[in-house]
Amino acid sequence: MQIPKSYFIIQKILSFIPIFILLSFLAGCVVPIKTDMTREAPVTITFDSDGEEVRVNLVKFVGSASSNQTQVWVNDVPVIINQDGSYYAYVQLKRGLNAVRVTTVDGSMTRIKCISIWFRPLLAVIIDEVEWAPVGQLMKVTGRVSIPEAHVILWEENRSQVDDLKDAIVTDNGTFYGLVMRNHEGTQKPDSGHGYYTLDGVSARATFDQESDKCFEAAPGQISVPGSGISYDTKWHLSNDEIHVKPGEKAIIDCIIEIKKNVFAPSNIQLSVLEQPPDAAEYSYGPKGLSPAAIPTTTGLRIEPTPAAFDVYMNTEYRIPVNITVSADVQPGVHKFAIFLTNPSWVSGGWLTLIVEPK
Repeated sequence: MQIPKSYFIIQKILSFIPIFILLSFLAGCVVPIKTDMTREAPVTITFDSDGEEVRVNLVKFVGSASSNQTQVWVNDVPVIINQDGSYYAYVQLKRGLNAVRVTTVDGSMTRIKCISIWFRPLLAVIIDEVEWAPVGQLMKVTGRVSIPEAHVILWEENRSQVDDLKDAIVTDNGTFYGLVMRNHEGTQKPDSGHGYYTLDGVSARATFDQESDKCFEAAPGQISVPGSGISYDTKWHLSNDEIHVKPGEKAIIDCIIEIKKNVFAPSNIQLSVLEQPPDAAEYSYGPKGLSPAAIPTTTGLRIEPTPAAFDVYMNTEYRIPVNITVSADVQPGVHKFAIFLTNPSWVSGGWLTLIVEPK
């Protein structure tokens, strides 16, 4: 049988597709005219090598330019250069492979460095809801897991047989659901200072690549006391909540945020800073994070979290620098600032006191 010529033509066209895909991938690293290809952009990063896998989705890049006149972009976002030529930038990663491009321009010299980073979230599982069912019937269980490829099993906490374990169905976005037989009416145990906490409910365990995480949800109609099981609360604090500076000086503190399991991951968090009257009562902010006592920020004072908004994942800690700048003409005095963490489902606030001392 004679093979038609059209077959060879199609085969020839298809042979060019892999080359086209490769060239498309490299297009982001193609350097414009007047570029020195013998040297890479002068940048070092907080992990060891290209292709590294990280477990936190917010990565800090640190570099040093030849002068503060050098222009730097990280993923096409301009970066501020300090007087000594140093700079840093935070890059927010997505699950899987991320390509980061650092570009520096010094006069007519352009240098580019491309870095590949893999991000895999820490494993975390949470049960969102257990639908009530009488003894002898199935309870529907829904929840979330930070790694959609994880294996999730469900069971009633008072199970007596191993075959009570049920596999949950996990979707591509990490939500899961499953059915668990209710075998017990439910019992409670006294807990000093808290009343009662339940002994019965549904547990979920997720496993992936030698990682494991478990959570527990009280059976419907039972009392679940915060603190009696896994903590679901996000916590945060400042590395220093009272700063002493003089006019013309700068300072930096860290905002340490411990994300537990009360967020939909990934979920966006925003950091905002509002100056308060010196005599403002602590926690005098409204339910949506807007303080009715807020006043315009004193001219010459800058309190800037960097970044001010980013996505967070469960079971992960973040350290966000808060840059404090006091211009030379600011008068000595005490300034109070309310710092808010805002998430679509909650808001949390704290205080920073800035004391400007005489020169």
